[in-house]
Amino acid sequence: MDQELKRTFTRRISQSNKSELVVIIYDIYFAHSECAKRQKTEGDYEGYKESLRLAIGAQDELIRALNMQYTISENLRIIYQYCKNLVYRTLAEGKMEYLEESDCLMEKLRNSFAQVAKQDHSERMMQNTQTVYAGMTYGNGILNENYDYSASRGFFA
Repeated sequence: MDQELKRTFTRRISQSNKSELVVIIYDIYFAHSECAKRQKTEGDYEGYKESLRLAIGAQDELIRALNMQYTISENLRIIYQYCKNLVYRTLAEGKMEYLEESDCLMEKLRNSFAQVAKQDHSERMMQNTQTVYAGMTYGNGILNENYDYSASRGFFA
């Protein structure tokens, strides 16, 4: 994953609520999955293995984020664990069809959580962060982002 993508994820996380954060974790998983596919075709096997490990880490984070007080959480945990085992098989055997199957299941779950996130209008989780305003200004097809540097950030905020 390149630095620009990391910066994008960091900005999205700082502006997200709980539901949006789950969708972002899915997107992080897919970024690592795509990176692993690209690295395997390029012959970078160390990078390929590291990207798969990071994809597994994103799946672990989704498992840890489950609230086990709800019955659906156990079903989600089983699906996440199955997908995680598929990525482990990809790592062990090198067969990309396992990763493709995991991606297919994770994409369906991500789309479901994206629909839930659209309906969730709760406050963002991080309160003392910069507000980001994005818009098309003075550029031909260029998206400019401006940050609100408020004085109420920091230790005594």
